[in-house]
Amino acid sequence: MLNNRIIVINKQRTIEKIKNEDLPLYIWGIGNVALNISNNLKRENIDINGYLLDVPFHVSMYNEKNVYSFDDTSLPNEYALVVGHSKYELSDSIKNKYRGIKEVYCICEMNLGIENEHDYILNHELDAEEVYEWLADDLSRDIFVAYHNSMLNDDFRYLIPYVEDGSSYFNNSVWSVRNDESYVDIGAYNGDTIKTFLECCCYKYEHIYAFEPDPINYEQLKCNIRELGVPNIVTVCSGIGEKETEAVLALNGNQESKILFENDEKRDGIKIEIVSLDSFFSHKGKISFIKSNIPYNESALIGGKSVIRKWYPRIAIAIGVNEALVIRIPKLIKKLYPDYKIYLRQPAGMPARLLLLAQT
Repeated sequence: MLNNRIIVINKQRTIEKIKNEDLPLYIWGIGNVALNISNNLKRENIDINGYLLDVPFHVSMYNEKNVYSFDDTSLPNEYALVVGHSKYELSDSIKNKYRGIKEVYCICEMNLGIENEHDYILNHELDAEEVYEWLADDLSRDIFVAYHNSMLNDDFRYLIPYVEDGSSYFNNSVWSVRNDESYVDIGAYNGDTIKTFLECCCYKYEHIYAFEPDPINYEQLKCNIRELGVPNIVTVCSGIGEKETEAVLALNGNQESKILFENDEKRDGIKIEIVSLDSFFSHKGKISFIKSNIPYNESALIGGKSVIRKWYPRIAIAIGVNEALVIRIPKLIKKLYPDYKIYLRQPAGMPARLLLLAQT
């Protein structure tokens, strides 16, 4: 039974520990995760001293802060470190590798432009039990438990035994991409995931359809696609939803941008077009693979009922950014598409990286 495996330990949250930290504070990394963590800390009025890298780099500033090597002699004798990438499983080794690191913090509750629904599982026990039983293998059930224990206790270490190093949306212990995929990328950002897809399929595929609603990200997406020089890629500056409509995009110029629909309270941003999978693909060929890393995926799944039921593509969704999604998305898939088998996989130690994988 699920309830016997859920653990709740009352202890101080990581963000509160960071607030009380007296040592100089640095973030390890300068990618999108580091930027998101910086924004999280800023919302809590926590200032950092700079960014640290353990790989060669050619920048001196990032996000208006200095960038240092861990070997930089100008670093203080003692400092605290916040891991600013998804490989939380490396936190212990980095502390032992470089001088001066006295504390290493890993934030489980990543606010990627949305408010996490804390402790959702405790208030939806029957739904959680139902999803737990639906999961297609024991590893998925173990990951489901470990994810919720990590979030409830703000401790990523529950997930570490289940991290599949090197796994991705496309190649993992459930499936590998084929060389005849028609791939749909919902939330294509700047094309980073498309590049991973191409590497995984050895540049052999049928079509790629990339949807990105943020105009800043979309221009970078088009530029990167041109540089790749590969054929049969369609880019669309649009969000994916339940029906064709307009919405508001709260711009952040990175992966924190959020689509706001009519029933959302906050309406600041720019107007964008929303299309449904059914309307866009009504007169196109097959789709075989759908990837989405958009925090609220329900409307995209609802708006794709016809095309998904026609082709039954494999579906990969990043659901770990919100505890509620780990329960709601599997329930919605089972309701709309009961023939799908649902798996969970954890490609990195950060809970937000949790993947839902669905296939028939």
